[in-house]
Formats: sequence, structure tokens, C-alpha cells
Amino acid sequence: MVGLREERKADATGREPAAAGDDAKGKVRELFGVLDDSLSSLSTLMGDLSSGQPMNQSAVDAMAKTIAAAAEAAGYPKLAEIASALPPAATDPDEFDWAVFRLYETLEGLEDAEDEVTTDGFRVRASAVLRSWCADRVWQVLSELTTAFEALNGQSNLDARCRRIAKLLHYVSYACRADGLPEATQLTMALSDLFDRDQKANAVAPKVVDVARTSIPIIRGVLGSIQAGYDPTMKDVEDLARQVSEIQVVSEGTVSSVVIEQRLGLPTSFHNILTADSVRKALSALHAQRQFYIVRADLNSDSNTAAAFAQWLAGDAATAIGNVTVFTNAGTEFDFLIATMLDREALALALEVLDPSAARLRIERMLSDSSAR
Repeated sequence: MVGLREERKADATGREPAAAGDDAKGKVRELFGVLDDSLSSLSTLMGDLSSGQPMNQSAVDAMAKTIAAAAEAAGYPKLAEIASALPPAATDPDEFDWAVFRLYETLEGLEDAEDEVTTDGFRVRASAVLRSWCADRVWQVLSELTTAFEALNGQSNLDARCRRIAKLLHYVSYACRADGLPEATQLTMALSDLFDRDQKANAVAPKVVDVARTSIPIIRGVLGSIQAGYDPTMKDVEDLARQVSEIQVVSEGTVSSVVIEQRLGLPTSFHNILTADSVRKALSALHAQRQFYIVRADLNSDSNTAAAFAQWLAGDAATAIGNVTVFTNAGTEFDFLIATMLDREALALALEVLDPSAARLRIERMLSDSSAR
């Protein structure tokens, strides 16, 4: 059990292990109450900003501090960090728009937990807001992307140009996801990651720019087909996705956690919680063509099972990529993302050895690499 507790650090799971049990549920309920009120107020602030009215800076400051305090208390430091970014962005409409988007994106991963600990759902659902937000503005964003690529011909202020392109591609990825286009979602998210990385390196690989420019009319055509009621042809998207995947493998560093989420089809509970080390482990396992599973573990009800599971993860049979807290009616459990050479039957047998009762360890989901299809 000790080894597993050491793994559950805030930057690896998105949630600190200190908030556990019934007290944790109470803190999480308090956080969701704060968020419910704050998101309603935020909608009003966004409406004022879009209509040209001056931003109420003091209201933004107070809201951010309230969310951050509740998030820290509930064990969600990443959410606290995202909320704290709202006030400094409030003076620039584009930056505030992005900061609010990042807030909703982070909240999307909390909705599964919210359903487990509250009887009434959010009045404002982050997932629904993100889908409608990006779908409604996708044509404008695609036009802005075309203009942004033209501006790349000049090399001045390159980091800001790349950062803007990365954000715009990020928006498009959500619009593609809203229309049920996983290949296009993965492509645009991977391109966003490459531009985000390039702005930090202060250089843009010509091949990245070429693929990104080529992708815009293709994505436009795919989304247009969906709007017209036709099934889009995805071959060009799939070809570009393979090119981007090759660029990612060749380039230094790692891809963003969201790319891994898209490739494996991870549930929203894993959104934005994989660390750089977790992403490297996942990429290594993908290249080795390992199998990926989510294993549900009840680690609090039996210390012997918890210790056996920790020892098994420390061996060569499987690699633990990351884990998230899951609230159930029975208490607090954990979903572990693992990679292994074992097939489903062999993994089930291995878990049965660790947990003869078959009540505390089970395969929740088997995952597949969308890029290998």
C-alpha cells in the first residue's frame, strides 16, 4: 500500500491523495457548489466582455480566489492553478477567452466524479459548453488559422505566433470531437502540441507548417460534409495523422498528454492528468505494441491486496502509466492505466492471483491505439 500511495502525487494523478474518504467527498461537494455558482457568474462576465463592456476585474479576482481555495481544499491543485490564471488574463479578451476555455477543459475531467458525489448535476456542464463553444465558432477559427499561417512567413515574434496557432488548433480539435471525428480530433490536437513545443524552441519545422497548412482545407471539407448530412471521407485526414505521428516520433521531447488520451480513447477522468514521465511511458509502450487497460482497484478495504498489487506493478509484468480517484457508493477506489504484454485473459488471471476474492481488482476497460487501426 505504501508504494501505491507514493505514486498518487498531485502532478501524476491530478488529485492529491490527502483528500480521501468521507471527508474528501465533503470537500469535493463544497468545490462543486462553488463551481456551480462561479460558472453561472462567469457566463455573465463573458457576455459583458463580448458586448464590449469593461471587465469587472474585482469580480474575476474574487471568483478565481474562491475556486482556487476550494480546489486546493478538495485536492485538485491543477484546477486551482488554472483558476488563478483568470485574473491576469482579464485585461485581454483573447487571453481571457483562452483562460476560460482551459478552466472548462479542466472541469470536464471532474464531471464523472461530480456524478458520483452529488445528487444534482452541475447547472452548467463543462463538456456541453466546450462542444457548443468550439462547434459554433469553428469556421471563424479556421479562417483565423489561415491568416495565422500566412503570418508565419515573417520570423519576428515567432513564439507568440506559434502560441496562437497552437490555441486555435486546440479549439478546432474540440469542434471535431463534438462532431464525432476522432481521427480529425487527434490530428488537430497533435498539430497543436507540435506548435506549442516549437514556440518554446523558437523554431518551426517546415514540415510541421506544411502539414498544418494542408490540414486546414481538409478539416474544413470534413466538417462541411458533416454539416451537410454526409459521411465525410477520412483518408486524407488519416494520411496527415500518420505524417504527424512520424514527426512526433522523430522530434525531441514528448507529445502532450491529450494526444495520448486521444490515441487510447481514455475516459474524461484521465484528462490532463498524465505527467511528462507518464507520457514517455505511454509512448514507449505504444511503440512496443503493448496492450493498455484500465484496472479498477479498491485499495482501502484490504491491505494485503493493496500490497500485492503494488508489488506486481513494481515488477516486469506491467507498467503503471497513471491513476485517478474514483468515488463509488462503496467508498474511494482508483482507476489505474497500465500497459502490459498480457492479453485480457492472462491479465484477468494475474489479477485473480493477487485478489482471489475478485472483488477488489478488476479490468474496467481494454484500450486500443487508434493510430494502429
